[in-house]
Amino acid sequence: MSSTRGDLDEPRWLLRLDGTQLSIGATPLFSDDGEALVTKVAELRHRRSPAFVLTLNVDQLVSTCVDPGLRPLVSGSDVVTIDGAPIVAMSRALGGPAACRNTGADMLPLVTAHAVDQGWRVVVCGGRPGAAAAAASNLRHRYPGADVRALSMPDLDGAEDPRGAAVVDELRRLRPDVVFLCLGFPLQEKWFAHWRPRLPDAVYVGAGAAVDFAAGRVRRAPGWVQRVGAEWCWRFAQEPRRLAGRYLVRGPRFIGIAARSLRAAHLGRRP
Repeated sequence: MSSTRGDLDEPRWLLRLDGTQLSIGATPLFSDDGEALVTKVAELRHRRSPAFVLTLNVDQLVSTCVDPGLRPLVSGSDVVTIDGAPIVAMSRALGGPAACRNTGADMLPLVTAHAVDQGWRVVVCGGRPGAAAAAASNLRHRYPGADVRALSMPDLDGAEDPRGAAVVDELRRLRPDVVFLCLGFPLQEKWFAHWRPRLPDAVYVGAGAAVDFAAGRVRRAPGWVQRVGAEWCWRFAQEPRRLAGRYLVRGPRFIGIAARSLRAAHLGRRP
């Protein structure tokens, strides 16, 4: 990634309010609750074309601020949800209404629950070996009647790795309605963008570690920890080596982004 002060200072890629809508740059962030998000997923599914839902967390936001080359992954998504308590807090700090946090880990069971009534087929794709199968099995047990399938992903050498073609072919055979791509940012977003012309019509969700939570391999923070915005502490305590760079190195950069966003908003309100 390129990293220059100019990238961080670019006013077009800051958190801002457009009326009451929180945005990153010109891209609106979905800030309603989970039920409204499921309704939005249903609307996207009815379009009968591949659509993408990106769940934007603090690490991803920092990455896109530092590397402008990643920004089209956000702006090109059909829906961008808020996955990060600090981003939720910025809506209020900028003078807007309370926003809701919708993570990939939240969406996977929520969509599966609705899939029973909607007749949707849900595919969980990616994760560590065996994680997708375990997640699909757990979800079918938790939501009787849900059509949840697992699809493994090879250890890709980038989004354009030709081995991804076999995954596309299997998706075309499965004919899913919603696909949870659990490859991590930005690989899952880049993979979707590269293979989109060949992908079957469905809603694709960049869900990251959601597969590990659903598989029971990683325990999610209790509700009260999530509500106070401390889920990152819980996750860091579980996987300190893997997450140290995210939370201790890149995470603090959000403070600068928030300060610049607030300063830009203040200057914009001056008469």
